[in-house]
Amino acid sequence: MATVSTSTWLREAGPSDLFRLHDFRLLLAIQVAAGLRGPLLWFAQAWYVNDAAADGRRVLLLGVLATVNGTAFLGWSLFGGALADRYPRRTMLMASHLAGAACVTVTAAVLLLPGVGGGGWFFIILPLFATYGLMNAQDLPARTSLVADLVPDRLVITAVTVNWLVLAIVMLIANYLGGVLVQRLGFGLTYALGIAPHLVIVLLLSRLELANVAADAEASGRSLLRNVHDGFAYLRRDPAVRWTVLVMWVSVTGAVNVLWTLGAWWMDEVLGVDPTGWSVLTVFWSIGMVAASALLFAQGDYRSKGRRYLVAALTYAAAVLVYAVSRSVLLTGAALLVAGFAFQNQQTIATAILQTVVPRNLLGRVTALLFLSQGLAQTLGLGFGALGQFMGLQAMFPAIGLSMVAIAIAVLLMQQPLRRLP
Repeated sequence: MATVSTSTWLREAGPSDLFRLHDFRLLLAIQVAAGLRGPLLWFAQAWYVNDAAADGRRVLLLGVLATVNGTAFLGWSLFGGALADRYPRRTMLMASHLAGAACVTVTAAVLLLPGVGGGGWFFIILPLFATYGLMNAQDLPARTSLVADLVPDRLVITAVTVNWLVLAIVMLIANYLGGVLVQRLGFGLTYALGIAPHLVIVLLLSRLELANVAADAEASGRSLLRNVHDGFAYLRRDPAVRWTVLVMWVSVTGAVNVLWTLGAWWMDEVLGVDPTGWSVLTVFWSIGMVAASALLFAQGDYRSKGRRYLVAALTYAAAVLVYAVSRSVLLTGAALLVAGFAFQNQQTIATAILQTVVPRNLLGRVTALLFLSQGLAQTLGLGFGALGQFMGLQAMFPAIGLSMVAIAIAVLLMQQPLRRLP
């Protein structure tokens, strides 16, 4: 009986064969752990600030929380992407998650101290919360770039879709649990639960069979700043990738501050929703994400990625605008459903564009630039919080939504290199 070599099998493998790849299955398990970790920590942070702050300062301090996390993410993300190319990605991920577990342990211990609350405690707890942003800045580019390292080139788009689909399914559960656990267990115990996913991820990474080599063997011969510069240089050369990144910056910066950064105040004061109710509403967002990934997976190696990406960005902007003008829990849930669907399309297609266009040795750095949107959005949280405190979120949110719609339409009409991507 003839045998088939591994290289031949990989060339002939179809989408269903992805799940037979040992390392890809481990990557999906890592996505499960990562999807559980994020909402636990984020809900605990947001509701701690919302509860501990004085009534007249809650919007402002929620903005401060976002800015603290965003500044940490922004300050390290470019270096995190460069390190993901300069050194073996598995090594970088293991180090970042071990450090993350230590930081979560310390933060949870402080939150569990008797008498912890607002006032001077903010000067201790907010810097501890910032370690969440630092860890994400190292984790996201390296973990996302692993997809292209683990599967054959012609299955990259399908692998990217499956990767985001698994994360969306997990977050469907985790977003609900986050608010419920905060309400039932309190901030400290909920935060402490975030230690376990870090340790599980380290264990899973240790079992990868991927060769532990750097994606860019030559990067270590140059300075780290030069490595970072190479990522920006690629954006200048490739207009389609450049506008993929810039549109993501606009989408995430606007939507994060409307839907999430100031969301605790909005849910409490405008919709009259408690932490559990907010968790239920975020389930609509997660259902939209799962539906988007499932449809993309069904389409396999889809085409017209640039046009799809821009239509998704416009749909996302429109959903944010509807959310901003809604005073109904039902309409808000519907807006979150469409927003989750559109954002998952945008995020998945953007990742697919980078994975199929950007050279493998630069992928970590350019992916870090894409995820820089999260740092930008959070860093501007203080500004949005101060503006919202001044003019009222009921006026500011619709203005943000209208701006996002206008920018998405302009880019869709004017940026042919991105629109014409196959």
